[in-house]
Amino acid sequence: MLCLGGGTREDGTVRFGTKVGRVPVRRVPEAVRCVMALIRSGAADGESPGETISRLGNSPFQVALEGLLEPSPESFGEEDFTDLGPDGPVPFPPDRSGPKAP
Repeated sequence: MLCLGGGTREDGTVRFGTKVGRVPVRRVPEAVRCVMALIRSGAADGESPGETISRLGNSPFQVALEGLLEPSPESFGEEDFTDLGPDGPVPFPPDRSGPKAP
């Protein structure tokens, strides 16, 4: 899960980052480059990266990372977890209630 904007404030309190989306591990370097480019281009003079992220909000980052983010689990239906085997649909996970191999 990619979260942006977390850190500590000057008074020592903690702010948690907000979720942007899930990034597959092999795409993390590309996602970091994309986030850094957006921060650099969107930063005001003297603004820290955290301040830039807070000011911009999640939306520009979600748009910029759109091709790198995995779909959220909520976007799938039960039919997405049914394997279309050679004899028709096979539910997933398979039923393993039968006899066990020796």
